[in-house]
Amino acid sequence: MKLITQNLQLLKGKRIAVFGTGAAPGRPDVLTEVSDKNFSSDDLKQLRYFYLRGGFNYAKLPLIQKVLMTLLKWKIERKKRRNVPLHGDEIGMLNAYSKPADFTHRRNINELITYMKRSDEQQ
Repeated sequence: MKLITQNLQLLKGKRIAVFGTGAAPGRPDVLTEVSDKNFSSDDLKQLRYFYLRGGFNYAKLPLIQKVLMTLLKWKIERKKRRNVPLHGDEIGMLNAYSKPADFTHRRNINELITYMKRSDEQQ
């Protein structure tokens, strides 16, 4: 994203779409936070940010990511053992360690494709 934001002047007049992916649901408050941390209000006048939900397959992670995700799993499990209520994302995450989750669907890119196909008058 830094490469894009540092070169927006060179891209002036172009339609720019930036997208991120992740396993978590795309909650508006979280997406706003991600957008605000990466783009200024001026940047957002020239580009559009999209979030595409992906998936999680613990077995296919590289070793370092497995280590990090195992630490997260232990943290959530410890919370559960202390009878601290887990929120929906934590419950889903624990389930995904033993059963891969895939939230990808072709229809999820429709909004991005529509945005990119718009004529200049529709922007």
